[in-house]
Amino acid sequence: MLSDEIKKASVIIYSTLFIFFSSILLIKTSSVFFILFSLLPLFLIGLSTSIVSTLVSYSFSLFLLTIFLNVKNNSMDNDALNYFFFNLFIIFISAFFITSCLKFKEKKTFLSAGNSFSCYILFISVVLITFLKFFYLNIDTSANIEEIKTLYFNNILIQNAELKSQIELLINMIYKILPAINGLVFLSLTFANLVLSLKILNNYNMSIRPNIFSGLLVIPNWYFYLTVLFFVLFFFSSADINLIALNTILLFSSIFIANGLTIILRFFKKKKIHNSLKFLLLFLLFIFFSYLLLLFLFILGFYQKIKELYT
Repeated sequence: MLSDEIKKASVIIYSTLFIFFSSILLIKTSSVFFILFSLLPLFLIGLSTSIVSTLVSYSFSLFLLTIFLNVKNNSMDNDALNYFFFNLFIIFISAFFITSCLKFKEKKTFLSAGNSFSCYILFISVVLITFLKFFYLNIDTSANIEEIKTLYFNNILIQNAELKSQIELLINMIYKILPAINGLVFLSLTFANLVLSLKILNNYNMSIRPNIFSGLLVIPNWYFYLTVLFFVLFFFSSADINLIALNTILLFSSIFIANGLTIILRFFKKKKIHNSLKFLLLFLLFIFFSYLLLLFLFILGFYQKIKELYT
């Protein structure tokens, strides 16, 4: 009994030190490296230890990082340091949430990957809505937008008035969905680091749940109905509610796009197309069709869910 407690304590201590030193190494190496791989050490620990051990090691390592960075970063002003700590806290909370969902068992069965990722996207969406409601929508962005337009048109001379008007509309739209774009980047980094950490852990047989990605994600019904609800809000609302609905739709669409991509990859596999050719085709499709490809993948994934509901 005592040896089990010592073993659990050792796991927590080593996990804490691993996260702490890995995070410090990433921060000291490069800010870009930290942005890209800050989730990797968290996932390596989160997917190989119990939920309780993960929570304790995350808490201790975050505490150590806070103390260390407060002592060492004398050159950074308080606002910048507080902003960094806030982002660090969000990263740790997000990592704990997704790893806990993936390890959670209901009647001795793991929660499905589709359910886990749906819950995670809902969590990120709640954070996004909170940010929009209490911060983004309360600041006057018109001055920033006008400054961006001025800088853009000063560097690129455009004579065509219609084209200039379209670019202005595009800038306004991008500024509206900027929070969702940041959220989608964070989701992409989450899944990329998740795949990488699973590959590492599976090589050493250390993952609590080795097979997470296995074909189409089974999207829960509640997630589908919430997506429909946000579409309704977007089409029949205005001002702040419309903007919140639009940003949330973009986040919610990610799982349907992932399923749409899986369907396309299955089609390529059925046709026995070589892997290198698959990626080349997808790359060319994205280059030439860009957002139309993403829209097509979303429709494909959304249609697949409708088929599941009514067949």
